Amino acid sequence: MKLDVYSSLLFQQQCLTSLTMDKCLQDVIRCDLFQKADVNKSSQRLTTALDKQGEALHTELDTIIQGMKSEIDDMDAQHRAAIGEQEYAINKRRTDIKKVIQDLKRSLDTSDVFLVSEYTSKTEEFRSFLDQFQVTLPTFSAQEIHREQINQQISSLSELAITYPVGTLLDEPRILTDIHTEYVYCSVSCLSDSELWACGINDNILRLYNLQGELLRSVQTKSGDWLSGIAVTRSGVWCTLITYL
Repeated sequence: MKLDVYSSLLFQQQCLTSLTMDKCLQDVIRCDLFQKADVNKSSQRLTTALDKQGEALHTELDTIIQGMKSEIDDMDAQHRAAIGEQEYAINKRRTDIKKVIQDLKRSLDTSDVFLVSEYTSKTEEFRSFLDQFQVTLPTFSAQEIHREQINQQISSLSELAITYPVGTLLDEPRILTDIHTEYVYCSVSCLSDSELWACGINDNILRLYNLQGELLRSVQTKSGDWLSGIAVTRSGVWCTLITYL
């Protein structure tokens, strides 16, 4: 029974390529899982930082507003004090005017010439007091709120940037290493990324090599017949094709 060596190598190459692609996809999936965890952590950090900045901004706004309210309270107290002083002065002057009126009435009723001659008119003094003080009430001029300026005060948030690496699978196989032995092999099968089984022409021994060409293990067939093909399952069990002469 003859085995087409080229077809065997081509088939094993395709199998190896499929396994490599599957491993790459598994690595991508694993990377995606890590990225999902990083996304959650990054979003939480950004949200926390934004909340802190918002609290700081609210604190500054509350401080400014509270300061302006205090100014309003001070101006209100000053205004009330001025009104109170004027009310006190008016009430005192009314009392003075009533006293003057009473004095005038007594002067009219008296026959004392000396008392009448001593009387001095206070009309001008009372007239000057009638002037009302002027008050300019405070006003509040609300400024237009510009969202851009608020954004600048809050700080800036950079945009999310997603880049996809440009890469393609190899169209042609690439030689990673050469393994030199004294045999001519007709079948090779990979046990792992660093070890491979091989069998030679007109030989009944299986040999395990590493990528440095070192012989790690050799196994002879129980029947002693020649080997013409070998394959390794996913679990690491090897199967052989024996040529009967």
